[in-house]
Amino acid sequence: MKNYRIEIKNDVLCISKRIKKIDRNYKIFFNQNSGNFEVWHKKELSLVLGKTLDNLALLKTHKTNIRNSKTLLQNMEETNEKLKMNENDDLENKNKALLSSLLSYLDKKSCETDFKDINTTKWF
Repeated sequence: MKNYRIEIKNDVLCISKRIKKIDRNYKIFFNQNSGNFEVWHKKELSLVLGKTLDNLALLKTHKTNIRNSKTLLQNMEETNEKLKMNENDDLENKNKALLSSLLSYLDKKSCETDFKDINTTKWF
């Protein structure tokens, strides 16, 4: 099987060297199949950087480094909590709209109904 990853040892902006300063075990590869740059730690894929190797890739690598995992996990939990709250708010708003619609319908039907036969068995 042909090797589809090319190791990047040098680049114009020295991003690969700066990433290696974050962790000396990092290696940067270009994946020819996907067209993305990848950061590998020893023999494991750590991060897919995207199509360009630029300062944003350096920031992304630094942000997701294991030393920052506690902050990263906290940010993920906060984001999940916000999403859950938004989901609950959306559900509450949908339920209110449905209830309002139902009440309007019932109010309209009650105005159209003749209640003179309310004590007859057809109502039960």
